[in-house]
Amino acid sequence: MKLTTSFVLIFLYSYCCFTQTESEILLFDLSQKNGIWQLEKGNNISTNKGYDNQPYFYNDNSIIYASTRNGQTDIVHYDLLKNTKTYISDTPDGGEYSPQRIPSSHSISAVRLDTNGKQNLYQYNVSNGEIKTLVPNLVVAYPRWYTKNRLAASVIENDALVLYLCNVKTNTNTYITANAGRSIHRIPGTNLLSYLQKIMKIGRYGS
Repeated sequence: MKLTTSFVLIFLYSYCCFTQTESEILLFDLSQKNGIWQLEKGNNISTNKGYDNQPYFYNDNSIIYASTRNGQTDIVHYDLLKNTKTYISDTPDGGEYSPQRIPSSHSISAVRLDTNGKQNLYQYNVSNGEIKTLVPNLVVAYPRWYTKNRLAASVIENDALVLYLCNVKTNTNTYITANAGRSIHRIPGTNLLSYLQKIMKIGRYGS
């Protein structure tokens, strides 16, 4: 039996099938035996009453994710070596979602939704706690970093999602397509991004 090197996989489990109010984050080893991929050694790393979601590998030894506490959603840093978690944001007037590490930096980005309805993408400097707006002219909903200064983002416009390519250094935004989806990913081993797009089709039945 051939066993490949184990990798770490994040998996989301929800206690309720219809809501995410009691969602948890599980950590698995991903292994391959006889050509078959398997999930092993599942471990609940969030163990939190409430919403825990959107995990992201900060590096090989730590994970960041969104977690609810005291009625607000903040960013958690989980240390895989020490099995400890630390909240790295505290926003009483809002909540952070979709935390990601900004490439070639130690900073984290997150979509913040304030209690007054304002929504935007912010940068959180882990070293000094400084926070700044990254894309001031768009309502970013689902981002994905491409380089240190560029990201693709599904943006809310007229109650729909529109895909943009944003340059945070030059503060320019390039329209890509309408009817964008929520899933944007870097294609491994390439300089390409994949994204979802909802195609509207009109059909006719009968003569």
